[in-house]
Amino acid sequence: MKLRLLVGVGVAAALAGAQPAPAQEPPPAPPVAEQAPPPAASLRLATQRVVRGSVLAGDRWVVRGTVRPYAPGQQAVVRLYRGGRKISARRVAIRPVAGVGRFAWRCA
Repeated sequence: MKLRLLVGVGVAAALAGAQPAPAQEPPPAPPVAEQAPPPAASLRLATQRVVRGSVLAGDRWVVRGTVRPYAPGQQAVVRLYRGGRKISARRVAIRPVAGVGRFAWRCA
């Protein structure tokens, strides 16, 4: 009798353990982070050694600019126009100075 009881308990335990595993669902995809809008930016330009908006041929002058906020790797394109036509363009690197970005282009 004890033998039958042990066999019955053993078969019941084996059947209980033989249940199929529940189907595993793939883990939920991580939420897509929305990109924040870029911060408000400002640009300030100034020219040096320029009198009343004109420069004599051969004179050297400087275009300086400040960009806020500064982000590493930024570049600016400075274009020079005469009579509505572009006569020169230069890509300049923006360097961090006191929390803002600054650039300068010396023209001849």
